[in-house]
Amino acid sequence: MKMFLLRGAAAVAVLMVTSILMFSHDPRTTSKDFSAGMIVGGAGKLEIMYKGMHWNGPSYERAMSTENFRASINKSVWSALGKAHLDFDVIVGDQEIPKGDYVFGILLEPGRKFTLSLTSPARTITVPLETTFDNPDHPYLSVDISPVDAMNKPELYQFEARCGQFRGVQSMKVPYLMEHTHPEEAKKSMEHPK
Repeated sequence: MKMFLLRGAAAVAVLMVTSILMFSHDPRTTSKDFSAGMIVGGAGKLEIMYKGMHWNGPSYERAMSTENFRASINKSVWSALGKAHLDFDVIVGDQEIPKGDYVFGILLEPGRKFTLSLTSPARTITVPLETTFDNPDHPYLSVDISPVDAMNKPELYQFEARCGQFRGVQSMKVPYLMEHTHPEEAKKSMEHPK
């Protein structure tokens, strides 16, 4: 009988601990893992993998009014939301971003602005985003890369990040897709027909 009671008590304890853990970690309120990217034939892929951070209005307002707090959360959270892998060079805004691997972030800036941040062991590249803040509410950070004019300007894209009522965009260019001649084609065009 004693053994039966001990087993029953152990089972109840396991059930209680499991229930506490289940209810303390609500997956609906934690950030999700997302990715955005594209594949360019002949050049490779561009991929951004990131945490879809949940919008926290009070924390954001504190960051806007307290410089030290903004610097702290930029350093500890927003500068390292995920990773970016580029098989080819791109130009975002006026910044050239060489192919390679980066730590991906979106920095909070004074004046309700946001900045794209890409950090490699060699350097950090920052690109201000054109920000609007009167958009429909978007409860999680989401990132998108979309073509601007696929028929006439296949090299032009738009980088977009949304969170809360904020939307930050910047132009993106893929030089590989610009009109050009390949070295072999140029050499053949210079040869005289036989």
